[in-house]
This record gives sequence, C-alpha cells and structure tokens, in this order.
Amino acid sequence: MTNPALNHVLAKFSSSPWAMTPEGAMAWAMTFRLEAPVARDPAKNFLGDTLPQMTVQNGIAIVPVQGPLIHGAGFLDKGFGAMAHADIADMLDDAIEDSSVTGILLNVRSPGGTVAGTGSLGAKIAAIKKPVASFCDYTGASAAYWLMSQCDQIFCTTGAMIGSIGTLLQVTSIAQLLAANGISVETFASGNLKAAGSAVKPMEPQEREYFQNLIDANAAQFKSAVTAKRPTVNEDSMRGQVFTAEAAVSNGIADQLVSGLTEAVQLLSARGTNKTVSGAQAKTFPGLVSAALARGLSRCDAVASVKKSHPKAHADWLAQGGGQLDGNPNLVEIGREEIAAENQTLKFQDIVAANVGKGMKKPDAVAAAIKSNRTQWEIWKQTGGRL
Repeated sequence: MTNPALNHVLAKFSSSPWAMTPEGAMAWAMTFRLEAPVARDPAKNFLGDTLPQMTVQNGIAIVPVQGPLIHGAGFLDKGFGAMAHADIADMLDDAIEDSSVTGILLNVRSPGGTVAGTGSLGAKIAAIKKPVASFCDYTGASAAYWLMSQCDQIFCTTGAMIGSIGTLLQVTSIAQLLAANGISVETFASGNLKAAGSAVKPMEPQEREYFQNLIDANAAQFKSAVTAKRPTVNEDSMRGQVFTAEAAVSNGIADQLVSGLTEAVQLLSARGTNKTVSGAQAKTFPGLVSAALARGLSRCDAVASVKKSHPKAHADWLAQGGGQLDGNPNLVEIGREEIAAENQTLKFQDIVAANVGKGMKKPDAVAAAIKSNRTQWEIWKQTGGRL
C-alpha cells in the first residue's frame, strides 16, 4: 500500500498538464508503488546521495537540470529524483551575480516536467545577459527542451535524445471498475466542466474537448517560445517526437555535436563574456562562422570548416543572396568575389535541380537551364562548377 505521504505527489499526475515524454511520466509514477521512508535531509535523496548542485569550471557555471521538473517540488519529490523550477532559478541567480562566472551551461538530463513554472523559467533563461548554453548527453525532452531552447546554443552528444515539443495530460477513469464491483458514485458539480477528469465517472465529449483545448493552448505557448529563439524549427519538428542528436542538429532543434561536457565547457568558455549569437542565428552560415571564430579558428579555417560541416546552411545563405559577413561585429569579411561566384554556381545548380524535380531527365534539365540562364551557366563554368 502506498505511503499516505505520497498522495500529494500522485495527485499531480491527474490534475496538472505535463510537458514530459509519456515514458518518463510513467516511469516516475511507477516509483510511488514502492514503500519508502520520508527523506530527512532535503539536500539528499533516499539513498543519502547529495542532490545536484551548481559547480563552476573555467569560469563556466554548470547548472544541473535533471529528473522530472516540478513546479513547487518539495523534499519528497526531490527524494525521488525530481527538481524544482525555483531551485534551478536560484542557481541561475547565483551564476548571474558571481562576477567570476563568464558563462552559464545547463547540464540537462530530464524527460520534462510540469507546464507550470517552465514558461517563466524559460523566459528567465532567455533574458540572461551572460552567454548561456545547454548540454545534453542523455535526454533533453519536453519541458527540459523548453528550457534548452531558450539558451543561446545547444550542445549534445551522439546518443542523446532531444526534443518532444508538446504537452500531454493523462486522465484515469475507474468508473467501469467501480461499476463491475457494484459501486456507484454520484457527482454534484456547479458546471458541466467542474468535475471534468473525475476518476469515478466516464468522461463526457465536452470534457474531452475541454482538455484537448487546454493541452493545445499549453503546446502553443511551448512552440511560440521555441520559434521565438529558433525560427528555423518548423511545425513538422514540433509534433511531440524526440530526435537523435544528429537529427536534432540537422533540423535546428540543437546546434552542435560535442564529445562531452568538457568540450561544451571549453566552447562556452572560449566566448569570454561576449553574448553569443542566438540559437536561431547560430544555425545560419554567418552564425556558424562566428562560433568557429570564437573557438580560435582563423578566418580561412573557420569559413572552410563551416562550409564542410554545414553545407546546407552555406547553400541556404547563398540562395538568400549571401553577402558580406561584416554586418555582425563578431564576424569578418569573407570576400565579394568568392560570394558572387559561389552564389551564381548555386543558382545554376538549383535551376537544374528544379527542372529535374519537374520530371525532366538530367540532360534535358541541364539544356533547359542553359537556355534560360546562359549568363549564370557561363559563370558556373568559369568557377569550376560540377553537377
């Protein structure tokens, strides 16, 4: 039988919307089937292990974001591995006020948590003046990703699972079980939605609509926060699914693969006190070049490295007109001739690709592109372009 002291925790699963993966929610809920003594030390769990605390390495404050994230979590919740939004906020305040801290890194290992408290904590992260990034080598999902998305940059390792942009609410009904045992419960409520979600009665259609609208509204807030910082993230990537680290970097959910926490700390430390470009900007070709320069690469090496590692970002930038990189004080000029030549090359290749997409065979597609865009074809040949 469950310890009565756990009842307030169990109640949260049926009364609050969650931004957490279903697997994470189920695993955490199943914990409470076991008897456990009440924790005596709020800084330790039931095994006596110290709960996660902020540490500082090379001027970088590493703030843990681990386990289920629960608004108003108490010592009992924390004893089972949860974290309170307020505790994370307190650690962020300590890092902000510490003059020796030049940057902040969220170390994330969390399946998500309550919607309540996540939006305000995310806004706090977005407003931090010092460089702030997040790192994940395990799971950074749902509410945890909401927080990650508000950072300037997201680092992750191969094997990490990132994303799960969305919200859920699970409602349990034991009405049929009660009826099978000859037990009936009458519910008196002041409105047709007052008893919505009651476990002792079947759910009515208007109640389902009510809960779905509630969850959709929560999800809209989540998506809005993500796209405000990362406008390149599209709707298809925000259907509640998680991504591998590689896929997350590819679709703009994350920014860069790293070997581990040490490398993430080094990359953030290299930026000094300069606020890095936002996550959305970091995915553009100029933003990626800026990040490479911050890591100590020369101009030529930075450009070459980014062109090789992020060909799509380079192609997208050229397709939008390219141009100089000196509009950003953190960037340097690449060179007008290179940009112009590569831009024309890309345009001709795009025309050919578009013709192929219309059903033309490749030779016909090339011939049609030459006929309609001979000048670009000439420039493409001069710059050594190949199809």
